[in-house]
Amino acid sequence: MFVFRRKFKFCLTALFCVCLFSAGCSVPSGQKKLVSFKVISQKALRSDDVFLTGSSTGLGKWNPAAVRLERQSDSVWTKTLQFKEGESLEFKLTLGSWNSEALNADGWILDNARLKVRKDTTVIIKISNWGKYVGARNVTPEYIYGAQSGIRFVNNWKYHEGDNAEWARADLNDSLWKTASSNFVSENYYDLNWKNTGWFRARLHVDKALWNKAVGFKLTQFGASEVYYNGRLLKKFGKVAPKDSGYSPAPKNNWMEFTFDPKEEQVIAVRYANYEAATQRNQGFDAGFSILLIDLNSAFNSTEALRPYTIHQMVFTLIPLILSFLHLSLFFFFRRQKQNLYYAICLLGFAGLTYFNYERFMIEDAAMMVFLQRLNVLSASTAIFFAVLTLYSFNYERLPKRWVLYLALYIAVSVSGFLDISPSVTSYFIYFQFSFTLIEGFYAGFRKDKICHRGTWIIIPGFLVMSVSIILQLLVDFSIMDVFGLQQVYVYGMIGFVIAMSLYLSYNFATINKDLEWQLEKVKDLSEKAIEQERVAASLEIERRLIEAESQRKTKELDAARELQLSLLPRDVPQAENLEIACYMKTATEVGGDYYDFHAGENRRLTAVIGDATGHGLKAGNMVILAKGLFNTLAHKESLIEIMNSFNRSIKQMNLYMLTMCMSLLRIDGNKIEYVSAGMPPMQIYRKQTGEVEELLVKGMPLGAFNDFPYKKLTAELCHGDVILVMSDGLIEMFNESKETFGMERAAEAFRESAEKPAGEIIEYICSKSRSWAGEAQLEDDVTIMVIRCK
Repeated sequence: MFVFRRKFKFCLTALFCVCLFSAGCSVPSGQKKLVSFKVISQKALRSDDVFLTGSSTGLGKWNPAAVRLERQSDSVWTKTLQFKEGESLEFKLTLGSWNSEALNADGWILDNARLKVRKDTTVIIKISNWGKYVGARNVTPEYIYGAQSGIRFVNNWKYHEGDNAEWARADLNDSLWKTASSNFVSENYYDLNWKNTGWFRARLHVDKALWNKAVGFKLTQFGASEVYYNGRLLKKFGKVAPKDSGYSPAPKNNWMEFTFDPKEEQVIAVRYANYEAATQRNQGFDAGFSILLIDLNSAFNSTEALRPYTIHQMVFTLIPLILSFLHLSLFFFFRRQKQNLYYAICLLGFAGLTYFNYERFMIEDAAMMVFLQRLNVLSASTAIFFAVLTLYSFNYERLPKRWVLYLALYIAVSVSGFLDISPSVTSYFIYFQFSFTLIEGFYAGFRKDKICHRGTWIIIPGFLVMSVSIILQLLVDFSIMDVFGLQQVYVYGMIGFVIAMSLYLSYNFATINKDLEWQLEKVKDLSEKAIEQERVAASLEIERRLIEAESQRKTKELDAARELQLSLLPRDVPQAENLEIACYMKTATEVGGDYYDFHAGENRRLTAVIGDATGHGLKAGNMVILAKGLFNTLAHKESLIEIMNSFNRSIKQMNLYMLTMCMSLLRIDGNKIEYVSAGMPPMQIYRKQTGEVEELLVKGMPLGAFNDFPYKKLTAELCHGDVILVMSDGLIEMFNESKETFGMERAAEAFRESAEKPAGEIIEYICSKSRSWAGEAQLEDDVTIMVIRCK
């Protein structure tokens, strides 16, 4: 998205992809594993003991006083137990009876904890309080006036579908009713079998310190409700009635004063109706209701806090609207700068996002809330898409082809959000759209061929502020942290970025005239130098043509040398009834230093040679010519040692400075093979009967290095199906991109894997393996391979 001057080094990494994968696997049972339980109680206990109970024998089979934990302090207890690996545990905590179970922060009994024993594990359990009234919510001053910020009634209601006025009674037995959440967002929504109307009941245990005390009461809902307190009607919020007989929802309700009755056991019952619950849930709204009880001062302060919402809406909407008009005007005055048009539309999307996002929290019409949510998605997607186009206009002469992919994603997000296809999918689409925009910004900003724009230092602070604000917004949305009590953190960062971007575009627009003046002066200077440059160019062209002609001459000479070298190799391999022969050679340059040849003697006796001259090029090619002549003269001799010694003496007597040749000689006579080597890699024989590769290594100095070197000969028996592999060191010394050599082990493994194939296919397989291993690395030495199969 941005272009950076050299004096600014800017690097920011953003990651908005969190992937959660879970996989179940069976584990062998029988082994013992240690499980350490650590209980931390927010309410200090001085005399009561803490007990662990659960489903297994080791946990007492649900005896509430089964396993006593060891006290570490007034707030910490621990216990370590052994269980079988693979055992499934279900457990909870008590103070010794079922009337004193562990409670959560809402004052409800904690659900049973579950653990699959796989390894030594430590389980840490945090307890908010301990209850003495099963099924009742504890209402204490600590919850109303303390750090808990009141008590919110959402979970663990008793629910019954349908409508019956008797269900408001305080003494009604609701123990058989379903346990449910009232906001309709939790997983058990479909278990409610919601039929537009239902009753919710919650039992309370009220601390004596709250009797006859007044607190703030607020009901938040999307439907209509009637609230009953201890059997009497407390308040109607909207009108609960059939949809065609006066049903009237009341999504927004003000705080009211609520006074507790002077008794311990109390009941709140809610008659609730909502005929649009399914549609509202699909839009991501809480289609149910919730009740909040807090102290009156906090209720008053929260009411006063609505005023900043209106101020923020006006400020964060007007700023991008004004700037959008400004950049739209700049585009009409100078249409070549299309980034002004794209950025103006981006600002319109941002203005809509801010306005609709604040407005849907201040209106009372549920249908209008749903509609504004759709416009909110459309505005967000529009802002992001045209931000991508703005980015492209900064860094590309033309829009790259991938802009169509962003257009498709923009359409998918807009359609999904506006037609209520899937709110969760729409949310992920927006995250993906924004993440791809960030990635595109980094990629475009660091391109080597990017278009340079001056003044990008203006954007850097704004981009930093925007990135940090969006990360903080995600943390707030997922309830990970609180940022000064703000719910719309991103708008501050976006405003900072918008202002910085507008300043940059204005600065860039203003500098165009200065650039034009400078270009005019530059053209004058260039026109004076044009003639001189043409003369220099003509001279350079003549020189280039001379160099090209010389290069073509040398290329022809090398081609002629290569054709001569290839003519020295046998055109066809010998045809033998008992042998199948294949050869392969690839040179590293035009003229190589590798050589192979055959001599078919009497009685189906075959003599073969592979040579590797020092280095490659013309000198190595001359050595190949010499080797060809010597082999044709000496191949008929009976002794391979004598042939090798003659080769050595002849090459040594020629006094070729620093030029030697490595060579392998082998002779196959019937089922016997003789092998002599002068500095060549070992010969390998695949044994058909065992399936193993046998290595024949004969150490010897290269030919031409020393006079009268004592070369040695190895003899081996051959069987039907055995395969012989002889090669130069170019294969085993082949480098990959990491400068690692192919090596003898890899060559032998490739030979073993393909040894059952025909001789030609064996070579193809070995070459394929080596090329795949080498990758893009250049061949640095000649490669010669000979394969002989015994029929």
